[in-house]
Amino acid sequence: MPEGIFIIDWDEYEGGVISLKYPEDLEIPVNFVQLLQISHSFNPGIMNIKEDADNFNGLSLGNEELQKVTVLVLSKFEDAEDFKEILYLINDVVSKHSDDDLLEEILRLYRASQSVFRAREAVLTKLANEVNALKNTEIDIRQSFDWLIRHETNSPKKKILFILLRYGTLNLEDIENYSGFSYEDLIKYLEEMSKDQLIALKNEKYNSMIHYILD
Repeated sequence: MPEGIFIIDWDEYEGGVISLKYPEDLEIPVNFVQLLQISHSFNPGIMNIKEDADNFNGLSLGNEELQKVTVLVLSKFEDAEDFKEILYLINDVVSKHSDDDLLEEILRLYRASQSVFRAREAVLTKLANEVNALKNTEIDIRQSFDWLIRHETNSPKKKILFILLRYGTLNLEDIENYSGFSYEDLIKYLEEMSKDQLIALKNEKYNSMIHYILD
């Protein structure tokens, strides 16, 4: 999310000078204003500036006609690509408004951008929470199947189904290892289950078919 904004004007005696800054206590690295002004005299387009030494991340856009540079200060790990459209809008405001009402117009747009990205962060947080909830549910289901596999002693076929539901598609050797059944008994169970359409064999791997059974 943007941490601040400032505009650099060109003064023929002093060079680059800050003509607008918000918030007032926004920290700008020493000599950064002159560096940006000079850089944009050669490249009036958009630039992403990162200075690890000054812990600075910003996006700047030069306005060649007005000899101004608009800089959006971002948090350290923010992706500058997300803010290019906003910076272009702010630059458009800079082009169309006089210095007298420029601050008010820029702050209106800047605050609107803050609201947009707060909403985006809220959506991402909600999605992250939902993903974590699904992961926890998956862990609970796997642990439940582990318990069922360990404690199923009455029905070998149920145990095989639990194993396939827990681990997914498996070959004969894997089922034998997970079930502990002898090879001869396992082959018999698998043949009976295939005949009853509880499982299916494809490419030498077995898969549960019970999710297709409706009755």
